[in-house]
Amino acid sequence: MKLSWAIFVLTLALTNNGYDGSLPNALYKMPDFMDALGNPTGVILGTISNEIVSGVFLPLYFIPRVIDKWGRKMGVIIGNFLILIGVLFQSCRGAWISGEIKDSRCIYAMFLLLRIALRASVPFLSVSAPALISKISYPAHRQVCTSLYNTCWYLGALVAAWVTYGTRNMTHHRNWGVPSILQG
Repeated sequence: MKLSWAIFVLTLALTNNGYDGSLPNALYKMPDFMDALGNPTGVILGTISNEIVSGVFLPLYFIPRVIDKWGRKMGVIIGNFLILIGVLFQSCRGAWISGEIKDSRCIYAMFLLLRIALRASVPFLSVSAPALISKISYPAHRQVCTSLYNTCWYLGALVAAWVTYGTRNMTHHRNWGVPSILQG
């Protein structure tokens, strides 16, 4: 039972990837989010959407070295730690808006950098978690466990869609703060 629970938790690593990957699209429909960033259009919105690629390439040099030296479990731990750090700073967005920073360009820059940092966790989890799942699963269950891992991306996207739909009418920037906090 303990092994099954560990495998289940590892399959949820990709859920955060799906959640984070579909979150910006939902945030674009929230007026408070767009106002905080200065109502960006075109290239600026494209940059926020493209941060998925930018953040993923940053740790590619380090991942094989970390996994070879400390193991797959440490890769999962580092990936989850990066997610929590990124969510912590991203959810402090109230300080960005109501504090000393009033310029929407600064808020945009901080949001973009934190999104890139959040996405840097994805390669750690995408490389470490499925390898660890296939290593610790019983041979008869390996295919089912790894296929559950791959389907969890869609679970994360679905959760992000419903969370942002449920928070769309909140006020004072909570409508985009709550989905960011729940990512952790």
